Amino acid sequence: MGYQELATEASGNVMIAPTFLKVSESNTVTLADLKVTGYNAPWWDTSGKRPVNKDGCVGAKFSIQFLTTQGLAEKAYYWLDYMTGAETRVGPGWFANTDGTPIEGGEGSVELDAGKSLWISGSGLSLQPTGAVNPFDIEFKTADSGNVAVGNCTPVDLKLSDLTVTGYKAPWWDTSGKRPVNKDGCVGAKFSIQFLTTQGLAEKAYYWLDYMTGAETKVGPGWFANTDGTPIEEGADKVEIKAGKGLWVSGSGLSLIVPAPEL
Repeated sequence: MGYQELATEASGNVMIAPTFLKVSESNTVTLADLKVTGYNAPWWDTSGKRPVNKDGCVGAKFSIQFLTTQGLAEKAYYWLDYMTGAETRVGPGWFANTDGTPIEGGEGSVELDAGKSLWISGSGLSLQPTGAVNPFDIEFKTADSGNVAVGNCTPVDLKLSDLTVTGYKAPWWDTSGKRPVNKDGCVGAKFSIQFLTTQGLAEKAYYWLDYMTGAETKVGPGWFANTDGTPIEEGADKVEIKAGKGLWVSGSGLSLIVPAPEL
C-alpha cells in the first residue's frame, strides 16, 4: 500500500493519471481510492437542532471528468468537503453533482482503467491516490479515430524514452543501394503525445515516427520533435514525464506502453 500527493493548479485545470491501482488488481483504480487533500476538514457540532460546521472548510469544490475522444466531458464527479447551508452533514467525499447527490452504487463502483487520465478542476488542492504499485507494463490502445487521455500512472517520474509505441510492423531497411529503402513494414504511421495547458490547449507535443514516407535516410522508429523527423533537442531521455502527469494521445489503433516502475 502507498499514497502520493498530486498537486492541482491554483487556478485552471490539469490532467492527472492516478499513480496507484486497486489492491490485488493490476488494471483498475476506483474513485474510492482517490481522495482530495489540502483543506481543513470540517468538524461538525451535532448538539443543536441541526449539524453545524464549527471549523474547517466552507464549501470548496473539486471535480474530475472522464473525457471523450473529442475532449469533451463524458462523466463528472465532485468532491464536496462541506456544503454551505446544508441542513444535514454533507462530505467530505465524492458526489454525483454539486448539490450533494450521492453516486449510484457508491464511490467504489466507479472504476478507472490503469493509465487513464482525468481532467481535474480544483483550486490549489491535491488529489491523493492510494493503493498498490502496478507491477506490470501497461498497454494503452488508442482509438481508431479521435484521441485518448492517458498518463504516467506510476509513482515515479518517467522519461519520454521510457514510453514506446507498438502495433505496427517495424520497417526493414535495405541499405545496399544509393539510399536506404524500406523493404517491409509500416509506411509512415504517426502517433503523438501532447502536454496540455490549464486551458486544455497543446503546450508541447512529441511525435512517434516508425518510418517517414520518402525519407532520404533512415528515420525512426522513435520520438521526434516534429512530423518532419526533426530530432528532439538533447534527446527523448531528457523529456521528463512526472508521476501522475496526463498526456493527450493521438493515434490510430496503435498502443502506447507505459513501463512498470523501477522502485
